[in-house]
Amino acid sequence: MILSEYIEKLKKLEKEYGDLPVIYAVDDEGNRFCHLAWSPSPQMAENIEEHYIENLICEEDAMEDGIEYIPNCICIN
Repeated sequence: MILSEYIEKLKKLEKEYGDLPVIYAVDDEGNRFCHLAWSPSPQMAENIEEHYIENLICEEDAMEDGIEYIPNCICIN
């Protein structure tokens, strides 16, 4: 899913149900839920196409490794 699709779905939910708290599942089976702790942030992931993303690259690490830091995803928490 891309950011614009996600925002559109959120807008529809807000219109139908109002301004509700946002939570997330800690795993894909929904064994536990938590409130979002942080604002969305741009990130750079190594394997963005994989279901389970193994590694995010912070700007500082990219600079140390001589990699151009170009965010390719938005992290919600």
